[in-house]
Amino acid sequence: MVTSEYHHCFHTDLEMPETVPWTGLEASTRAYARIIDEVNKLPLSALQRPEEPVPP
Repeated sequence: MVTSEYHHCFHTDLEMPETVPWTGLEASTRAYARIIDEVNKLPLSALQRPEEPVPP
């Protein structure tokens, strides 16, 4: 088994009406919308990268 190569497909790469039932597309859309809604509740400071420490 080779673990150093990356040959994985993400589950949403090929999600389109021709390959996934409408219920699956609906579930994916609902999940993405929920993520966006939850992120929008956060203050911007929670999403910003902290400042890098200055080396001595």
